[in-house]
Amino acid sequence: MQNENNSMFVNAVATGLEEMVDMILGNTADEVKAYQEALVRELREIELPDYPGCESYPIKARKKKANSWTVEGHKRFLNGLKTYAKGDWRSISRMAVVTRTATQVASHAQKFFLRHKEGNDNNKTKKKRSSIHDITTADA
Repeated sequence: MQNENNSMFVNAVATGLEEMVDMILGNTADEVKAYQEALVRELREIELPDYPGCESYPIKARKKKANSWTVEGHKRFLNGLKTYAKGDWRSISRMAVVTRTATQVASHAQKFFLRHKEGNDNNKTKKKRSSIHDITTADA
């Protein structure tokens, strides 16, 4: 089901009207159930801040430990950058760096390009400590 159907689906579930299931683009009850389960899985992946009183919220707020990029992962990112257009983070995450989401790839790219822009500025005399972002396609 498409995103435009999300509100119809959420309204159907929220009101508890089983007859609305048949109205959702002719999908069977099993298709709607599978969609609902996928939506719940996606919602559980969202990192929620800890707010007082949110203990009763059905999806528990949790924080994930950040995993640093490995040299191998960065090289796969660089190869994906060569293969796919700059800005096509979804394709890079799905085809090249399968262990990272499109958002993580975009964040990594932002830091990578910022690092290389600063490296090209001649007025920067302060030496930066080494970083995984120093690895370029020439090194890979």
